[in-house]
Amino acid sequence: MLGIVHDIQLLSGYHNGQLIQAVQNLLDFVYLARYPIHTTHTLDQLEDALTKFHSSTTVFIDLGICSHLNLPKLHFCSHYRYLIEYFGTTDNYNTEYTEHLHIDLAKDAYCATNFCDEISQMTTWVHQKEQILQHDQHIQSIMTCSPLLRISDPPCFIHQHFPYLPKFPSISAVSMKTLEENYSAIFFQAALCRFIAQYQNPALNLWQIEEVASTIHFHFFKVPVYHFLKFQSHSLYDILGTPSLIVDSIYAKPTYKDKKNNEVSGRFDVVLVHFQNRMHNNRR
Repeated sequence: MLGIVHDIQLLSGYHNGQLIQAVQNLLDFVYLARYPIHTTHTLDQLEDALTKFHSSTTVFIDLGICSHLNLPKLHFCSHYRYLIEYFGTTDNYNTEYTEHLHIDLAKDAYCATNFCDEISQMTTWVHQKEQILQHDQHIQSIMTCSPLLRISDPPCFIHQHFPYLPKFPSISAVSMKTLEENYSAIFFQAALCRFIAQYQNPALNLWQIEEVASTIHFHFFKVPVYHFLKFQSHSLYDILGTPSLIVDSIYAKPTYKDKKNNEVSGRFDVVLVHFQNRMHNNRR
C-alpha cells in the first residue's frame, strides 16, 4: 500500500507527503497490533501511531475523498490497547467470525423474505432461528445430563401428526380447466379416476387399476378446493388435555390479487407423500 501512494500524483497540486505519512502511520498501527507479545512500550507505540494517523487524516477530506472519518472500524482502533490488556494479544483473532455472522444474519435472512418490507421479515427470521437453536441446545443438554436418559432410549420428541382441513373449502367450485391452468394440475382427472378405482378395488394390481380407471366418467365439472392443509399434534405424555398444536401447514394457492389490485405470487409447497396399500402393504 505504501508503494502505491509513494509517487502518486494528487489532484489540484496537493503534495503527497501528508498522504504518505497517513498511510505509514496506519500501517505502523496494523503491524504493532499484530504483535504476538506486548509490553507497555509497544502499547505506547501503538497508541502513538494511531494518534499520528488521526492527525494526518485531513488530507482525505481536503482531497474530497470523504467528508469525515467517523467510521466504526477506525473508531474501534481506539479500543485496541484496552482489549489487548484485558483479553491478550490479537494473534489468535481474525474476521471470519463476523463474516460468518454476516451470512447467517444478513444473507440467509434476506433470501428467506419475499423482498418486500424485508427488515421486519429478516428480524422475525433471525429471532425464530435463535429460538430453534436454543430449544435444540436445551434438548441436547437434557439428553446429555439426565442419568435416566443415558441408560434408556430417549423419548420421542416428534409426535404423530394428524391432518386437519377447515370446515369449508377455500373455493367451493373450481372447474377442471381452471385446475389445469391456474393450479398446474394437468392430470387431475386421470389421477382422480385411478384413486377411485384403487379405493373401490384395493386387491387389483396396477394394470387392472388402469383398466378400471379408463371406464370411470364424471357427471360433474367442478370440485371444491382447499388452499391449505394443516397438521396437528399432541404430546403422548400430556395428561391435562392440552389442545393440539398446529405444527406444520401445506399451501397450494395460485396467483391472486390483493385488495390494492397488486398481483401476489402463488405458493405451491412440495410434499412427500407416503402411501400404503391396504391389501398388499405396498409403499410408494
